[in-house]
Amino acid sequence: MIYKLNLLGFLLIVVAFFLGIKLPDWDFKLKLRHRNILTHSPFVTVIFIALYETDTSYFFKYFIVGFSSAIAIHILFDLFPRKWHGGALLKIPFNGITCSKETTKLFFIATSLVSVFLAIFY
Repeated sequence: MIYKLNLLGFLLIVVAFFLGIKLPDWDFKLKLRHRNILTHSPFVTVIFIALYETDTSYFFKYFIVGFSSAIAIHILFDLFPRKWHGGALLKIPFNGITCSKETTKLFFIATSLVSVFLAIFY
């Protein structure tokens, strides 16, 4: 289904983009370890999609497009740290696991692809 993009929809995409581009770094504000799997995955976008399913507002769809696009871009930039150790590696908070360099790269690539897919096709 093709939707007509209006000014309000465009503004929602832009606002959601600015929120989404910063979300992965909210792990600091939430007292989580940097590059936490909760903030560096499409988890929050999936929650927004679940909310969208209950309230099928076109405007919320615009929000999801901007937010998911921003997550993809942020995670792509996270693929290029200065060094692959410590804060550059993906953390799983429930059991204190720090993922390897290879696992982190694969997860970030998958997260970016899923986020782009959600932004384009959802």
